[in-house]
Amino acid sequence: MATSAVPKEKKPGKWETIINEVRNQLQILRGQGISPTLRGMHYRLASLDIGYGNTLNMYKELSRQTARAREDGRLPFAEQGVF
Repeated sequence: MATSAVPKEKKPGKWETIINEVRNQLQILRGQGISPTLRGMHYRLASLDIGYGNTLNMYKELSRQTARAREDGRLPFAEQGVF
């Protein structure tokens, strides 16, 4: 018996969701005149209920993922030393 595959809607991946939240947080903070460091953004994300934990591995992956997001245009480039 053959079944036809119904395409499922693609859910955003964990890091896509986190990068979207980084973008939202950057808008909020920059609206207040704040340019957060990566470390500051890490702690801010860890305080939200988005599945981001306060671990060294998450911090390192945040660094990698935000670098990729800046390279492909999903996040803006910032001054050196700040997010």
